[in-house]
Amino acid sequence: MISWAEVLVIMFIALLVLGGAWIPKLARRTGKAIHDFKDAISSAQKEITSKEEKK
Repeated sequence: MISWAEVLVIMFIALLVLGGAWIPKLARRTGKAIHDFKDAISSAQKEITSKEEKK
């Protein structure tokens, strides 16, 4: 299991290597990917529920 201290060290190294302008872009892309994933799960659950109700 990764501790918070290790995550902070990794983030600090990423900031040094990649630069400050790259981090917000990565955060936006990650947030959009999580949002799209949640939408896909919700859509799949609705489809399964509607198929079960038709039976």
